Amino acid sequence: MNTTDREVHDEHSGSEPYESQIAYCSMPVVLPPRFPEITDSARLEAILTTAEKWVNGTVLRYYFFGRDTDGAYVTFDDGTREWRPWTTDAAHKDLVRSAFEHWKEQGIGLDFLEVQDRGEAEVRIGFMRGDGHWSGLGRDILNRGVNDRTMNLGQSLLGTSRGFDTAMHEIGHTLGLPHEHQNPFAGIGTISAHSARRTLSWCYSKTSTEHYGT
Repeated sequence: MNTTDREVHDEHSGSEPYESQIAYCSMPVVLPPRFPEITDSARLEAILTTAEKWVNGTVLRYYFFGRDTDGAYVTFDDGTREWRPWTTDAAHKDLVRSAFEHWKEQGIGLDFLEVQDRGEAEVRIGFMRGDGHWSGLGRDILNRGVNDRTMNLGQSLLGTSRGFDTAMHEIGHTLGLPHEHQNPFAGIGTISAHSARRTLSWCYSKTSTEHYGT
């Protein structure tokens, strides 16, 4: 078993299928970087605004976990543990491949290539049931170990109109797009200065694939 990834605590009792629950994206928390107080403000703004962005022309290589030992244990409230694999079936892989292809068709200046060696991949995709949908943000994924997931799709994507949209949404985070509703121009509560800098490189759009409803 992999021991490099976190052990997951799960309050789900198993009585209700995960696929019947409402799914939300739960992006990993990343602490803002610290800089010397003497750092020029314009330089600081430029660094924080572009830190997670990929250079135009980058080829992002992605990998689906496929070994029997790829997974993690879930601990339930009653203290029992259950092994949850990160692997999936061909249909889910094909759906995610289609989502990558759709992003490429938008002419965003990036290309995508599926690889069979996790050591070659920047993007490593798991399907651990019950661990939610999430992805690291842009170049933040480069800080994860070669045996760690950079993206997880924790519920079935099949048989629902939301499945393809969910894959598109999580890939968008991998490309460096934060949640659109966290944009300071969205008018939804308050956000940190660090979050604001991560969204200010484009205008607010309520129709963005990274937007949740209010």
